[in-house]
Amino acid sequence: VSAAYQAAMVRLGLLVASRVRDLFSRSKTPDDRTVREALRVVGGARAELRTLTVAYYRLHRALHTGFTVAKPGAPASPGDSVPLDVLRRDFASMLPPPREGFAQYVVPAGGGQSVILDPDVEAFTEQDFRDAEEVAFADALQNLTGKGVTARERKVAELRRRFAARVGGASLDSLIAEIEEKSDRKAGAVAGRVAANAGRQSIDSAVRRDRRALGYVRLSRTGTPCGFCAMLISRGAVYSSASSASVASGNGRREKGEDYHDDCQCYSEPVYSRSQYDSSDLYSLNRKYAREWPGVTNGLSGKAALSAWRKHVRKNNPELF
Repeated sequence: VSAAYQAAMVRLGLLVASRVRDLFSRSKTPDDRTVREALRVVGGARAELRTLTVAYYRLHRALHTGFTVAKPGAPASPGDSVPLDVLRRDFASMLPPPREGFAQYVVPAGGGQSVILDPDVEAFTEQDFRDAEEVAFADALQNLTGKGVTARERKVAELRRRFAARVGGASLDSLIAEIEEKSDRKAGAVAGRVAANAGRQSIDSAVRRDRRALGYVRLSRTGTPCGFCAMLISRGAVYSSASSASVASGNGRREKGEDYHDDCQCYSEPVYSRSQYDSSDLYSLNRKYAREWPGVTNGLSGKAALSAWRKHVRKNNPELF
C-alpha cells in the first residue's frame, strides 16, 4: 500500500513537472498567462493527490492498527465500522494509471473483515486544506514568477553584456538557450514539488491529530538520498510529526508541509509501534544509517558532523555526485 501510494505521488509530481516545463519552454519570458496556467495545473494535481492521500491514510492506519478515521466532513459515531475491502477499493480507485511497463496496484481480498472508526479523531479538516493551499500558492507564485524569472533574465542579460563581443552568433545563442532550458527545468521542479506536497501536507496534518501514531520516519523512495536527507533518515523513528521528519536545509527553511527540496524523492511515513519500525524492510535504510552515524560523526557536531556525513554518503553513492 505504501509503495503504491508513494509511486502515485511521484508519478503525479513528474507529470506536473513535465507539463509546467513545457509551458515555460514556449515563452522566452513567461508572462502572467503562462504562470496562471501553471498554477491551474498544480492546483488540479494537488486536489487529486489530496483525495488520494485521505484514502491512503485511512487504509494504511487500518492495516497497522485495526482502526481507521472518518472521511472529511463525515464524523464517526461510537461503534461505527467500515469493511476493509471498502477502504482498499477506495484507495485503488484513486490511483492514477501506472507508467507503461509497471504493474497496476492489485487490491487484496479482505475476507469480510471490518475496522472500527475512531470517533474522537478528526484527521482531516477543511481548514487544514485551506491553510495548505495558501502556503502552496505563495510558494509556487514566488518561485514561478519573482525570483525565478528575474534570475533567468539577469543571467541572459549578463551573458549578452560580457560575452557578446567575444562569442556572438550561434555560440551566444547556445549559451542563452542553455540558461533558458535550466530555467524551464527549475519551473517544472518547483511545480512538481508543490503538487506532491499536497499529499505530504495532508499526512502531516492528519498525524498531528492522530493519537495512535507513535511518530514518523523519513524514507527515500530511491534508496540513494542526498547527504542531508540521509542524515534525517538516520534518525529513525524519533519524530512526533511529519514536519519534524522533513526539515529542509540548504534551500532555505520552508513552511510546514513545504519542507522538501525540488526533485526530492523523500517522504514521511507514519509509524504506529516500535515493532513496526524494527521489523519492516521498509525501514532498513533508516536502521543502516542509524548504525553508521555514530562512527562517522564521532567527536563532531553541527556543521562539522554534517560535512563528515555528507562525505560518507558521497563515498558510498558516487553515482549521485
